[in-house]
Amino acid sequence: MRNLSIRWIWISLAGLIAWDVYGLDFIPFTKTFGDTPWNGISYHAVSGVCSIGLMAIFCPGALGRLRFYAPLKETVVGLVVICLVSSSFFSEVRVPGFSAWTIAEAILFTVMIGVGEDFFNRGLIFGMFERFGWGLAIAVSSVTFGLEHYTNMLWGGQDFAQTNAQVIDAAAFGVVECSLMIYTGNIWFGVVMHGTYDFSLVTTSHIDYVKQLSARVDWTPIFLEALVYFGISAVLLRMAKLKRLSEANYRF
Repeated sequence: MRNLSIRWIWISLAGLIAWDVYGLDFIPFTKTFGDTPWNGISYHAVSGVCSIGLMAIFCPGALGRLRFYAPLKETVVGLVVICLVSSSFFSEVRVPGFSAWTIAEAILFTVMIGVGEDFFNRGLIFGMFERFGWGLAIAVSSVTFGLEHYTNMLWGGQDFAQTNAQVIDAAAFGVVECSLMIYTGNIWFGVVMHGTYDFSLVTTSHIDYVKQLSARVDWTPIFLEALVYFGISAVLLRMAKLKRLSEANYRF
């Protein structure tokens, strides 16, 4: 599979996206777990396992990023980036009145969203295109991640403008996640960062959620946030290139 031409990789990408959106619908999660967070937990867990299997086929080298380890410097930088990017999300978290079990379910649910979506987009899709350069791999992975959020308009009740804003924000967020993964050599920093973002969403009350869906989109903060994401990504990629040059000089 590593010798596939770019043409067949694009064809494979189209098939994989279709699988990611529709492929697990045959499993009766709703009938099994009812109207509970465990539907999403089980769905994304199965999706993550499937993505690992596909990574072994299409880009086995990417499996190394699934290890729970990063050098101390990379770990510190990764945690700083998570705190920096996630600081605005924490202000939106509302958990008063939630039981400890409900909070635990919400945390597990959001972490598994990160596992399912990051293993597919940052693990599999990025890994498939990585041999053509970081730029293309980041672009395809992030754009794919953003476009997948159009399903929220079809199944989540969002209007077109709200969904467009989410697609742009998700794509820019995906650039940060890819850059963080490249620098640290570890996908889990992105999974945690993704989980913190979604945790602020799942703890939103139904009333606030309905207000968000009907609110007018303010594009200024959307684009400003995207610029911040791109700035952080540029720094991370620069650090990753310097690290690669330093390692190459050390070997020789």
